[in-house]
Amino acid sequence: AYQRRSRELENQLRENTKHFEEKIANAFCQQKRLADEKLRAVACKACAHTARDVVVDEEQRRSSELGAQLRRRRRELRRTLGRYLRKERLRLESLATAEGEGVEKAWQDAQEVLQRALPLCKGDGADRADPTHNAVPEQPSEEVEDLLQQPVPEDAISFFAQEFA
Repeated sequence: AYQRRSRELENQLRENTKHFEEKIANAFCQQKRLADEKLRAVACKACAHTARDVVVDEEQRRSSELGAQLRRRRRELRRTLGRYLRKERLRLESLATAEGEGVEKAWQDAQEVLQRALPLCKGDGADRADPTHNAVPEQPSEEVEDLLQQPVPEDAISFFAQEFA
């Protein structure tokens, strides 16, 4: 009876030892997998931060380039608009003195061009999303500034009445 009980206990010890050794081995493998996964996550996170830094740097560089290009084009638009308005005013004055029928149409065309161009010269509208928009605004050229200060007459007759009064 003692021998039999001794073998049963040895078998039970062997089974328990085998059972717990398997659990230890599984826990060790799982711990290794988790450590490897953590290393991959850290590497991915570092890569993501690097990519974000590259994108932010590139966006800042391009924003400054686009801001410079926008300022240059606004100056060019102001100069062109000033020249155009001088020519258009002379043309309208000559039409008004000749009392031609095209005065009203020419006036409406000039007003339409002016209304589209003034927000661009002022810097309103399209560049609100521009990160450099908070920079010091450019000053319009004096010719355009004079136009901005004048009240805009609604029609050619009132304009020429003011001009020739």
